[in-house]
Amino acid sequence: MQLMMPPPTDSLDELPDNAPHPKTGEKPPPTRRDITPRSAPAAMTIGPDWRLILNESFSTSNLDMQKWWTRYIYSGGMLDYLNDEWQRFREDGNHVMTGSQLQLTALPYDEEQGCWPSGMIRSKDKFDLGNGDEWYFEARLKVPGGLGVWPAFWLAGVERNAGDDSSCYWPPEFDILEIVNNQDGDDTTKMHCGGKGWDDWQNNTWTWVDDTFVGEWAYWQAPFDFAAAFHTVGFWYQRPNFTVYVDRKPILAGTYAWNDWMGESPGCHVLCNLAIGGSWAGRTGVDNDAFPQSLNVDYVHVYQRVAQSTIGYDLLPK
Repeated sequence: MQLMMPPPTDSLDELPDNAPHPKTGEKPPPTRRDITPRSAPAAMTIGPDWRLILNESFSTSNLDMQKWWTRYIYSGGMLDYLNDEWQRFREDGNHVMTGSQLQLTALPYDEEQGCWPSGMIRSKDKFDLGNGDEWYFEARLKVPGGLGVWPAFWLAGVERNAGDDSSCYWPPEFDILEIVNNQDGDDTTKMHCGGKGWDDWQNNTWTWVDDTFVGEWAYWQAPFDFAAAFHTVGFWYQRPNFTVYVDRKPILAGTYAWNDWMGESPGCHVLCNLAIGGSWAGRTGVDNDAFPQSLNVDYVHVYQRVAQSTIGYDLLPK
């Protein structure tokens, strides 16, 4: 059964009324001719000077609630959708733990709730992207393939004042991976990525793209199907420079200042979610017969690079 419908009625707004949006409109993403030529970044390697700050392998029987929230930060931490998405994030069979991975699961359309109940995670830890250190965020995941799905792995800004969601401004946001299957130009071989906001304070530029990156629509054309197997997706950042990696090979590089309209942002949190439908993902409907569907996440890692002393000898025998 293929459903085409407007967003379900819900009492929650897209964002709280007092969340400032001081500027409207965005410039389009750059085309290839706008990019200043630069040599390709090196493949990503994790050496001994990288410290694993967040190590989540989802090996427990239940989601570790010391690490994760299951809703967006707005509406007092209860917001369960953004934009015109047709899912609503829930906690009833939407976070399936297999012992080795997390399955963020969207269930078939629920007539009573008027939505597809689905799952998301947002890190409780906040990461200070503006401190000048090198950071690397990586997830190993496999996306669902049904019509109308919209899985994502991304970073968003956190609140400036603890406990006050009206002090959490947008942008900044960086989409490390967005996959949409609408069979109208988008499918699960196309990975959208990049920073949100083209305002002056973001310093959002592209300095290098892979040969199969399509700048006009901000996606990388993969030589494989993300729904067919697990792949790693990573984001290296040292303010303001970034590189996006797939299986630790670069696909996009540029600058993004991680600012909001008040100045330097206080940090970010990490999110994985499985949205459904809306005007983009649901452009040609949603295949309800394909549900339940899951965004399968093997791990989420956050690394911070720490300088080591170069003076010394490894004296113990190998």
